[in-house]
Amino acid sequence: VRANGDTEVVVVLGTPDRDSTEIVTQTVTTGDPSYAGPLAGVSLGLPVIHVLDERVAAQSDP
Repeated sequence: VRANGDTEVVVVLGTPDRDSTEIVTQTVTTGDPSYAGPLAGVSLGLPVIHVLDERVAAQSDP
């Protein structure tokens, strides 16, 4: 991300529930909220888009 920016990065989340999704989303945008992992305090600023968003759905093979 630092070398090439976030325009070529896609994060696909496969989490089992809403709480997990929120934690992972926060981790890839503003950094690890638990301050326990390597992304603690590291803001990647990656955009998060739901898989059912029309922009994502249009690019997937049904």
